[in-house]
Amino acid sequence: MINSSPSAFKQCSRCGDTESLDHFGKFGQSLDGLSFSCKQCVSEDNKRRYRERQAAAGKTVRDPSPERVARGPVPVGHKWCPDCNTYRPLDEFPRNRGTRDGRAVYCKPHQNERTYASRQTVHGGSRHYHLVRRYGVTAAQIDEMVDVQPGLCLICLNDLGDRPHVDHDHETGEVRGILCFNCNGGLGQFQDEPFLLKRAAGYLEGTMLAMLKGENGAYRIATEGWRPAS
Repeated sequence: MINSSPSAFKQCSRCGDTESLDHFGKFGQSLDGLSFSCKQCVSEDNKRRYRERQAAAGKTVRDPSPERVARGPVPVGHKWCPDCNTYRPLDEFPRNRGTRDGRAVYCKPHQNERTYASRQTVHGGSRHYHLVRRYGVTAAQIDEMVDVQPGLCLICLNDLGDRPHVDHDHETGEVRGILCFNCNGGLGQFQDEPFLLKRAAGYLEGTMLAMLKGENGAYRIATEGWRPAS
């Protein structure tokens, strides 16, 4: 059983310093339930072994920057941002399940800057990146479609403006054409369903046949349009 008395001390087998018990990690195989070495020595030993394993694999581990060393131990609830050269609260880092602490290496502003720079370098810009990722087409292909249309919405025939919208089949993902904001949004409101669009057109034209309820409670189809012709 671990002695939790604040007056209890133990000598580290590595550095020889005598520290309070809270400076030692748990180790069930020892008589007092604590490790033989203090946490600081165990940490340094783990770092050394990690570097040895990385070196054996042909990899190099970067040394901490002088600024980080000068700052001392990591404050509780904080993390070092290499671009800021300072410790920042954990909630200022994007989440990343691939890291040990569940946070990205850089704080949110610098992570955004690096992501933007990477997309500019690799993909030639954020627009190209998002088009390829979402629709499977390049920015050049979209520009070519706009030229073929030519610069007009395929539905209303108005100018596409500065921000043409890519219309695609939500089931197959295939790009169908380039539309203006209003027409693209209209298709979405009608769930891309031709039957609803035809009924909407009939309603506007006054030719849509209505369902009328008779005196006996049965429904019948009217012989006139929804709105009688004037």
